[in-house]
Amino acid sequence: MKALALFSGGLDSALAIKVIKDQGIEVIALNFVSHFFGGKNEKAENMAKQLGVQLEYVNFSSIHTDILKNPVHGRGKNMNPCIDCHALMFKTAGDLMEKFGASFIISGEVLGQRPMSQNYQALEKVKALSPGLEDLIVRPLSAKLLPESKPERLGWVDRSQLLDIQGRSRKVQMELMETYGLVDYPTPGGGCLLTDPGYSKRLKILEQDGLLEDENSNLFHLLKIGRFFRFEKGKYLIVGREE
Repeated sequence: MKALALFSGGLDSALAIKVIKDQGIEVIALNFVSHFFGGKNEKAENMAKQLGVQLEYVNFSSIHTDILKNPVHGRGKNMNPCIDCHALMFKTAGDLMEKFGASFIISGEVLGQRPMSQNYQALEKVKALSPGLEDLIVRPLSAKLLPESKPERLGWVDRSQLLDIQGRSRKVQMELMETYGLVDYPTPGGGCLLTDPGYSKRLKILEQDGLLEDENSNLFHLLKIGRFFRFEKGKYLIVGREE
């Protein structure tokens, strides 16, 4: 039995993998790469080694930018289209199941951790936006608080060994990681630049100027580095801080 995991390299996704892997299930970690999160990094690779799992980078930058421009379910507080983004990750993972010989998909989402994108309705909506995968998504950290998935019903996964974590605190997760001897994970929270107010404000200016297109992705990356000044439409000055 194999599972694909949505893997940022952070606390929740690492713990979700550990819970499933401890049931004797092989897990392949998929790190999704966009212009705003993910990509080859030492912490994710170190955590994958600690977990003893294969790590694969999946670049979906172009299609993610399309989703960012016109998210069906809107954006969060900043530029983050979380519901549509998560659905896109599941759909992309679903397309890779046959390639890796996987039977289901897991993620580190926690019920109630993010008020808008990880409440019960949002989690169910993400499943509904992933045609054919609705019953093949397991969220090990909050599974006991959610409807049974096919892997649980058929006994591929032992539901009694899954968790019932909910809320914004990461205290339980951190205690479990310590119990498992998993260390050196990134500080919980963050990770996606689209949730950052300062970065989102700059990116919004590009959108207003009609430049929120994949072909302008060099600008997306420059906005991460220095001070940003707009003179007029399409005319900017970016002043480096350390680069």
